[in-house]
Amino acid sequence: MPRSLSFVACASVSTALTLTTRSRVPNASPQELQQFLATPANWPRIVLSSVGVEGASTAAPLRPGAEVDELFGLPPILPLRVKWRCEAAGANTLDVRSADGLAGVATDCRMDFSIEADGDASVVDLAMSYEPASPLALLAAPVLIVDNWLALNVLLPRAFSGSPLVRQRDVPGLAFFALLSTWHFGVGPAIRDAVLAARG
Repeated sequence: MPRSLSFVACASVSTALTLTTRSRVPNASPQELQQFLATPANWPRIVLSSVGVEGASTAAPLRPGAEVDELFGLPPILPLRVKWRCEAAGANTLDVRSADGLAGVATDCRMDFSIEADGDASVVDLAMSYEPASPLALLAAPVLIVDNWLALNVLLPRAFSGSPLVRQRDVPGLAFFALLSTWHFGVGPAIRDAVLAARG
């Protein structure tokens, strides 16, 4: 499997759910990419579900102790808000956490980035984790997998290079990929399990 398509989802009802995503961003040093990812104002440019950020210093890279609110659009519930706190920020790492997470849905949310040089490119590894507080948090995992993959492998390289984030001709393909992946990883298996349980 190509490195850019490498992602793993591990879920458990009783422990934190962790999703990992890997991407290779060309013409980027780890330090430059870390600064880009650590700047909250860039988040809505690379995350489809993110619609805005609010805080005292959203245009500058986060430093340990800094906090920022991220707004998410999830029709028909708008907006959803998560307060992130930067726990660590190194030359090629970024660790942001939200103890409260999303009320009634998930707590102890974490976005842990590590970046390594790979020739004239950089490889980004993201470990997203959270404690499910409701079944909705588990059902959202397939959507988050797709969201993270698109963020790191499609939108991040384009935003970092200054290219148009999504070309018009790419929209149908991205929409189809999102729907297909959500079905493959979430809805399809859920229906299959329900059918098998009914037969049993």
